[in-house]
Amino acid sequence: MIRMILRFILFIIFSFKLPWLKEFSFFTLSNAKEMKEIKILMREPDIPSKLDIEKWKINYESLINNYFIEKYLGDYDDVTIIIDYYSLPQVVSNSNSEYLKTTQFILYAIENILYDILIFDESFIFNDVSLIQSYNLSLYHEYQQFSSKFLLDLSEYFDKKLLEFHDPKLLSYGYLGKKLYALPYEIDYDLLYYRKENKNIQSIIKQMEMIDWNKLMTLMKEQKPDALPFQMSLATSEDLLNFFLEYTSNYHYLDKSYNKKYYKIFYNKNNNNEDSSDVLTSFRNFITKSCSGKEELNDVLFTSQDDIFIHFQNNETIFFKGKASYHSILENYSYTLPPKNITSLYTKYIAINRYSKVNVETLIEVLEELTSKQFQNIKSEYFGNIPTFDISKRRFDMIIRGYCEKQRIICDHIKNMKPIYIRDIFKNGVTPPFFEILLFIPDSIRTYLVKGDPTLPITYLKNTFEVISSDMGIYGILSITFIYMISFGFIILMGFVKKYKHHPYLNVILPRYCILIIIGCVYNMIKNLLLLPPYTDLSIKFYYVVDSLIFNVINFSFFIIIYHIYHIYKSKSFLTENFGHKDLCKIFTAMNIIIFIYKYIIVRTNEFYFLSYQNISNHRIVSWNFNDKNIYDCVDKIYYNIIVS
Repeated sequence: MIRMILRFILFIIFSFKLPWLKEFSFFTLSNAKEMKEIKILMREPDIPSKLDIEKWKINYESLINNYFIEKYLGDYDDVTIIIDYYSLPQVVSNSNSEYLKTTQFILYAIENILYDILIFDESFIFNDVSLIQSYNLSLYHEYQQFSSKFLLDLSEYFDKKLLEFHDPKLLSYGYLGKKLYALPYEIDYDLLYYRKENKNIQSIIKQMEMIDWNKLMTLMKEQKPDALPFQMSLATSEDLLNFFLEYTSNYHYLDKSYNKKYYKIFYNKNNNNEDSSDVLTSFRNFITKSCSGKEELNDVLFTSQDDIFIHFQNNETIFFKGKASYHSILENYSYTLPPKNITSLYTKYIAINRYSKVNVETLIEVLEELTSKQFQNIKSEYFGNIPTFDISKRRFDMIIRGYCEKQRIICDHIKNMKPIYIRDIFKNGVTPPFFEILLFIPDSIRTYLVKGDPTLPITYLKNTFEVISSDMGIYGILSITFIYMISFGFIILMGFVKKYKHHPYLNVILPRYCILIIIGCVYNMIKNLLLLPPYTDLSIKFYYVVDSLIFNVINFSFFIIIYHIYHIYKSKSFLTENFGHKDLCKIFTAMNIIIFIYKYIIVRTNEFYFLSYQNISNHRIVSWNFNDKNIYDCVDKIYYNIIVS
């Protein structure tokens, strides 16, 4: 009986679809947790084959997801973080298409919103940005500048005080202007690994801070003449360029605090009368010696890190040059900083895809946690990653102090090493975007190492640090001298016009307007000097505004003078009181004010920048541009044609 009643009730409910049931169903569905995926793209770890890299990836992703679940006690049960990896392929020829293809892949992934969060190497973050932009970037991929277009501005989401635990220099590299686009994620640097049981090597280790690379090579040969003296992987463009700078820094200060034109060592003679070819020859000799006659130089340049590590495992070489983050997996080996404690610093940055469909607040929380002191400490414990901590704060910060107590040697390295900031070396006010540098220079060095002709790297390095107007030699001096002499002559002429302004012959052609025309002519002679180094945004903005005003000054002054002569001719009188000069002057002033306001608005609402239409394989000629310049130029041409006609 009871079953019959229940069946009847259910029949009524489902037959008539009662409204309250709909509401209940809606309530139930709307409160069901929808699983969200946050996709992260990062570079595959650069670790020897000793470690199972697939297992490493699974453990790394699990660590991040478990960290959020445990910390937020279920608030992130509906969020899954998925990490995909890209690899930086080793170079297989002297044509560096691998770096280009990787950059294009990363840009494609960002543009098509395949990933919400991106963890970049320093070789990719802001590699499109420089004071002098490169037109060639738009030839390799669609955008001339893409960092600020596709990355989310984090400035409004992060309090600067809460980021002070990061190394301030590393944090500053995450800014474009005053806007924060990326946060430091982790760092790495070079170490030399060696066997603990090798007691004879201790004498070399004690001298490491004072000796250079060539001295190290000599000492290693003395220790083990039959072994490969030294090998390293130069199979990626980044590794080759970094080691070239490490080696050169052993003998020359690549720092503007010591020498403002330090970069000329790469292509000019220095104070010691060393030619740039000597720097390159010394580097090539060192790389050649590392072959020890057992392998061809061409093979060494394309040898992978895994192959180098196998040589080291087989006791064929004394040292293995690897990253500091390897120390957690190479536990059976000791390690030391490279010669003179000089090492390249490798930094990874984390950023958010501006067009991600995931809620921004959620992404910001994830970013904040992944860069937090706590999570960096956990990564260090499980995977050996090196945090971006400001070690100088270890006395006052418990977490940083705790890390340094556990990783005393790493903290001592960070304190004592002399890091090479590669982006600072390739930054002197006229250098192109880093993308172009890494695309061309390593190839030129690799070609030189194989063929022995230094012409190509010298040319590329010179065109990197100089533009065609950087050093024009005697022609530049003569040109500028001639311009100033003519300008000085015009200034003298203005003095005579002012002195004899009441002379009847001069009074006819209105001396004050003649002076304005002369000023305009002088400006037109010297204005191109504003487009010579040093380059600043202010100089091209000033050029753009004043150039338009000077055009008006010259043309309106001519118009008023001609109008004045016309009235003299028509009235047969030299009296000028009633010729309407004041009205014309008011119109002239009003037009200049309007033009100034119009140009000022353009300057304030557009991004002005310098632009080179050549890459570093040629002499770079610098021009300037701004957003929508073609549109505004059309408006200007119409206005100029009206005025002139």
